[in-house]
Amino acid sequence: MEAATPRPAGGAAGRVLEVHAVSGTEQTLLLGGAPGTVSLGVRVAPAPGHCLWVVPGELQSVGNPPEGLGRQDGVRMVYEPPALVRVPGLRPGRYTLVYGPYHVDVPGGPAVVRVDVPSPGPVVVGPVPVP
Repeated sequence: MEAATPRPAGGAAGRVLEVHAVSGTEQTLLLGGAPGTVSLGVRVAPAPGHCLWVVPGELQSVGNPPEGLGRQDGVRMVYEPPALVRVPGLRPGRYTLVYGPYHVDVPGGPAVVRVDVPSPGPVVVGPVPVP
C-alpha cells in the first residue's frame, strides 16, 4: 500500500511503502543492495558452530576464537553458512574473510583470506572439499 509522497531536503520526491503480512502465509521482501554495492560469493566447508565474518579492510591479527570480530565496524557475520554463501550489499574495496568456530579455539586458528570486492568469482575460505 503506497502512502504519502514526502519531499526530502533535496527536493526530489520519495515514496514510503507499507508492507502488510497476510495471515497464515509466509512472505519475503528482498530489497537488494544499495546502489553502488555488490555481492560476494564465498565457498566454505559447512560445520556446526562455525561462522563466516566479512570484515571491511585488512585485519592485522585475528583472535582464536574470533568472537571479538563482532565489535568491529561494518562487520557481517553468517552463522553456520551453507557451502556457498552470497553476501550482498558490500561496497567495493578490500575485505578480510574469517571462517572458524565461534566459541572454540582451533589448532592454527581460523581460516583468514583477504579479498578485493568485487571479486570475479566465489572466494574459497579454508579447506573446502571438491564436490
